[in-house]
Amino acid sequence: MDLSLFYLPTWRDGFGISLGRYYEEIIETVKLADTFGWARAL
Repeated sequence: MDLSLFYLPTWRDGFGISLGRYYEEIIETVKLADTFGWARAL
């Protein structure tokens, strides 16, 4: 499966987590996908 931005979480100011934590989660997700393959990670 090809990477699509629709599979990544979105961030909005004032909702949920901080922007810094959002970037940490994106990086963690990409690392897992690179390790295990995008089809499995998504």
